[in-house]
Amino acid sequence: MAQEAERMFEKNRFDIRFVGEMIWMRTHLLIAILLLGAPAAALAAGQPPLFASEEQAKQACPNDIVVWLNTKSGIYHYKGQPWYATTTVGAYVCKAEADQAGDIPGDLPLPGQQ
Repeated sequence: MAQEAERMFEKNRFDIRFVGEMIWMRTHLLIAILLLGAPAAALAAGQPPLFASEEQAKQACPNDIVVWLNTKSGIYHYKGQPWYATTTVGAYVCKAEADQAGDIPGDLPLPGQQ
C-alpha cells in the first residue's frame, strides 16, 4: 500500500512538473509571438492605408481630402504645398485616416488660405 501511494505521489509530482514546464514554454512562446508581431501590429494600427497613386486614394475616400504622407516623419502635406508628393518616402492617404493614426499636418499654410 505504501509503495502504491509513493508511486502515485511520484506520478503526480511528474505531472505537475510537466504541466509547469508546458505553461512556461507556452508563456515564452506567446511572448515571442507578441514581440515579433508587435512591429507589424503597431504599424497596422498606427498608419493609415497607403496608396501608390492619388487616384487610388480618391477612390478609397471620395468624401475626404487626399494628402501626401511622409511615412518616415508622420507629417502630411496638402496638394499645392511644396512637399506634396515630393518626399523620398511617402504615399497618398485619406486625411481623416491620417489624423486618426496620429499623423500631423505640415507647418505650411493650406493652399488658398495664405
